Amino acid sequence: MVVTRVSGQVRSLRARLVGTVLLLFTVACVAIGVATTLSLDRYLSTRQDRELSFSLEGFVAQQTGRAPGRLTHDDGTPTPGGQGGGPPGGCSSARAPARTRSGRCWTTAAS
Repeated sequence: MVVTRVSGQVRSLRARLVGTVLLLFTVACVAIGVATTLSLDRYLSTRQDRELSFSLEGFVAQQTGRAPGRLTHDDGTPTPGGQGGGPPGGCSSARAPARTRSGRCWTTAAS
């Protein structure tokens, strides 16, 4: 058995190895926790931004009578269906039908 003397204490090889493994395990857990927290924060912030954007588009669509979605291209020219106020094809309902960006139909309550 290998024994070392550090400041009056005797530490065996087993004790040093166990201590090192515990230290490495703690460092790994902290690193994983920080990475998970940062990743989840970025994901949830992006998701919240997207949901707020969709909600705003739905509100604007309801107020203006236009179908939700991007109403203009990046250069400012109107998108097909961005003007005209009608719902995109395929969605039929008496309560202002519209399509989300993912293509699903949704309706807004008439106020």
